[in-house]
Amino acid sequence: MKRYYLIIIALITLIFLISCGNSSYSGSGGTSLVTITVGDGKVARLEIEKNTLLAQAKNFLADLLKPDSAVAAIPSDISNVSFTISASDIITITKEVLISGQTSVTETFSVPNGSNRYFLVDAKNSVGKVLYSGSSTADLNGTPITLDINMSALDVTPPAVISISPANNTVGVAVNTTVTATFSEAMDASTINKSTFTLSSSSGDIAGTVTYNGTTATFTPLSNLSNNTTYTATLTTGAKDLAGNAMVSNYTWTFNTEWAFVGKWGSTVLEHRNDGSWASAAGTITFNSDGTGSNTYTIDDNGTLTSKTEDFTYTTTLNSDGSMYLTQTYSTGTVKQRIVLSDDGSVFIED
Repeated sequence: MKRYYLIIIALITLIFLISCGNSSYSGSGGTSLVTITVGDGKVARLEIEKNTLLAQAKNFLADLLKPDSAVAAIPSDISNVSFTISASDIITITKEVLISGQTSVTETFSVPNGSNRYFLVDAKNSVGKVLYSGSSTADLNGTPITLDINMSALDVTPPAVISISPANNTVGVAVNTTVTATFSEAMDASTINKSTFTLSSSSGDIAGTVTYNGTTATFTPLSNLSNNTTYTATLTTGAKDLAGNAMVSNYTWTFNTEWAFVGKWGSTVLEHRNDGSWASAAGTITFNSDGTGSNTYTIDDNGTLTSKTEDFTYTTTLNSDGSMYLTQTYSTGTVKQRIVLSDDGSVFIED
């Protein structure tokens, strides 16, 4: 019943104002009434009119007679709507409205007349994240106008790493490698840096530079990595996309670098004697970093000492069990042997 009494009072007031012909009276002089209605979270309608007692009474009556439901309801993920009205020559007007079961929200503001009045409407979820946002600019002089602000759905999806290099748990990675990560979307380049993208080993962080291009971040070590060492690459939640969304959690992966199969090693050489028997001689085999090598040895051929050097090229293949296949190619043929690194760091060759 109380509501109906209010309606009757409002009607009487409205009739009185019309009969007095006060439609030319401006209660606030240089202001306009701006009514903003949000119904579906995607469009905000602005109705602007001269600020008169008649306009104020009409808005009051419209608010009383507002239906309990709207055709386009506010989405269920919207918890509050914020309104901001600003310009260089006025005090900024702000208001935050909590959504509690309403299907639409209507707010009326008295805004000083002038040019370039900026209207911003944000629809937010329960944690204050803006899901829809829209803005518009209008000149206010009391002339009735209606504006629609199209509120765009904002990006609230966190970025993710979709590919990496070297791949996780890779072994035999070249010591001059760069480390890359590709994201699911474009990132804010200022958040991809040496603080958010790191490379480390058991000895600590590795010095390097970080660059970002397209959707790929690259870590380039300042010098070659160590051989036969496990490294961990990390991207932190400080890396954000263009909408300011951070990754859900840190992303890490590991890889192991190649062996340093360079140096001099003891060798055992079997050679066929002139009388048809076999002789065994110890020597030195040298492996160079460019994939070449030499085998130098002295063989006792029935009392005759003969010094020989045989050149070769070689390749290595790292196996998943930590062993390596060494393939030496001489002018007379190819030798393939399995090489194992023991716990104490020594190397031995299995015949």
